Amino acid sequence: MPGNERCYYCLDSVDRKQLKRCARCTYVKYCSKECQVKSWKSGHKNTCTPRQLLSGINENSTPDEKYHYEQEKALSRWLTAWTGVFEHYTCLALDLANNPMDRHKTHCMLVLVRRTESHTDARSFQVLDVSTEPCARLLEEFPQLNSVLADPPEMTDDRARYVVMVEDPQDDDNIERVRCRVWCDRNLNRYRPKSARDKSTFKYIAETTPDILISEIGAGDPQATLWKMRLA
Repeated sequence: MPGNERCYYCLDSVDRKQLKRCARCTYVKYCSKECQVKSWKSGHKNTCTPRQLLSGINENSTPDEKYHYEQEKALSRWLTAWTGVFEHYTCLALDLANNPMDRHKTHCMLVLVRRTESHTDARSFQVLDVSTEPCARLLEEFPQLNSVLADPPEMTDDRARYVVMVEDPQDDDNIERVRCRVWCDRNLNRYRPKSARDKSTFKYIAETTPDILISEIGAGDPQATLWKMRLA
């Protein structure tokens, strides 16, 4: 509906005037204090960058400080533009229909991206690769991810997650920054059909999700992608 936005945690669509921003980073918004507290415990505390760090750039700031400020700001805006799309395709990529019930706890969707030269929020990063990975393997390969990938204390049956890694522009083998998104999806079971025919369909969708997601984000129009998702 016009004038509505989704709560960062529960995804309920409410009047944007009722949403309250996280006072620390000011990027994410919540419909209630309860959602804000749950979001903080479930992972936002590990990815929340204090606003003062993102607004303290001045004439005395070093080139490195200015660079990281711009990168953080651009990544936050890009992720905000594509949040709904990433969440939907995470659930598809996990292939919940053909895997154990705890699949969303043991695995996540991993998205490797690179900064582009575009100044448009939805086009500021290019998706290079999409895969479904065991969280344990990622933690083994990247121990520094423990703070953002380790199981949150409230990782319940209605939550899923994806990880976005930004490639270092100076070194393809190095990861410059990481974001992890954990959210509540009360309709997670819709991705777990019972019939053999539906399970086969979901398996095929999971296999094609990486190519589709790369293509959709490459098109640079999140609203058009969301519209197609609603019609599917």
